Amino acid sequence: GVRSDIDDTLAKQILFRSDLNKKCIIARKLIETKMNESNWLIPRMSIMRTAGIVGIRQVEAQHARNYWKAWFLALGKPNWTRRGSNPAAETLDAVSKFVTSIILRWVALHHLSPYHGYLHTPTDYPSLIYDLIEPYRPGIELAVLKAILEVKSKSYTGVAIEATKAHLYTQVYIPLTRQFATRHEMLHGIVLSLRSLLLEQ
Repeated sequence: GVRSDIDDTLAKQILFRSDLNKKCIIARKLIETKMNESNWLIPRMSIMRTAGIVGIRQVEAQHARNYWKAWFLALGKPNWTRRGSNPAAETLDAVSKFVTSIILRWVALHHLSPYHGYLHTPTDYPSLIYDLIEPYRPGIELAVLKAILEVKSKSYTGVAIEATKAHLYTQVYIPLTRQFATRHEMLHGIVLSLRSLLLEQ
């Protein structure tokens, strides 16, 4: 049979989605952390304390517009856009697939549903995976930007994936636990943190 803790994890994950306050707490933390990590490029924006999930998404969308405008300007391609058809956007998509596949593995291992997110809420794609990658995107995108700027070729994807791997296997200090860990381990850590939050409530 199915272990009871598996049932508990999935049930709590879905219950949290139906609780607007809890959903907002998780979504706010994800986006505030993402904006803090984006300060290498643009200043963070404030989210009103009373903002609901729609308000949080609106701030995130405006921040993303500012971020990508600055990112492509730093690349020297101000006419390119993140959703446009260009080599950098294609490379960023490939890098995103590479990193989300890592998170998906940890989500599956810890018996969470990849289709039940908190910031991204549609259930027809793995929305939880796209939630959990948010705080790590800016650092990865900085590594990708540097890699692209260093290559003379217009084939960006290979060097960007290698730069992403190097970024993920770099050790960083974690003040909360007072230890060093690789960013790859932190992708596992965010899944464990969510699971712990769900099961402690």
